[in-house]
Amino acid sequence: MWRRVVLLGMGLSALAAAQGQLTLRLEHPDGGLFFEIQDQLEVVVTPPFDAYIYLLAVSPDDVIDVLVPNGAPGGNAHFVRAGSAARFPPARAVFDFTIFPPAGRGLVVAVAVAQEVAVSQVLERVRTLVQRDGSWIRLAATTSDGWVLAAADFRVVAEGEPLPPVLIGSSNFLPVRQLAELIGGTIHFERGQVAMRAFNHRIEFRPGDSQVMLDGEPVTVAVPARLIEGRTFIPVRFLQLFNIRVDRESEGIRLVLPDGRRLLIPF
Repeated sequence: MWRRVVLLGMGLSALAAAQGQLTLRLEHPDGGLFFEIQDQLEVVVTPPFDAYIYLLAVSPDDVIDVLVPNGAPGGNAHFVRAGSAARFPPARAVFDFTIFPPAGRGLVVAVAVAQEVAVSQVLERVRTLVQRDGSWIRLAATTSDGWVLAAADFRVVAEGEPLPPVLIGSSNFLPVRQLAELIGGTIHFERGQVAMRAFNHRIEFRPGDSQVMLDGEPVTVAVPARLIEGRTFIPVRFLQLFNIRVDRESEGIRLVLPDGRRLLIPF
């Protein structure tokens, strides 16, 4: 089984329409963060001016598909008023955006233009602007000859692979069990409370509670753990409670453990 993880707020998706820029976000129809193969993806776009919207998906193997407009009934309705949040596929559409493998990092790109243009022209322009650098994929520019672009990235991982960090607000979250195993710690769940032990320290906490117990003493954390689709996730910076150094790097989150080991959690 494959699973697609949408990294909300990453890439260029957070640009503000109020500042004359295009906004783009990816959504799960049921409000979840994680997508499995055959799940449906929804895209919400807000243009800064009355615009024709073109949506394209760049797969992990660099195949570019045009999502909107398309030949399905209703698939050519892609004119959006300035400041209006348009959802694709629209309500009652007979087409959808279905998730498929392969694994890796891809991109959904939105293009806003004042006048309708040929799809082939949009496809060629996007092809020239998409850049890969190691595990990263991004747009080289967000404006191009009067066109405005935005992108939101995603990553597809195979079942059993570690999840990449999920960005919520300004904090990167990972499953607590995954982090415990990564640093060589242990984890125990009992009646909604989580106990994690590593490097001669023990923390106890409940999802949603900003007060945690560190070696039996109360400590207040800025961002609490949370439940995501039935799983307990913690901010990666929780690991600082174990005297683990946490640094953000271009390729991921670097952990420097008390025993001297250096680990990288890739984005």
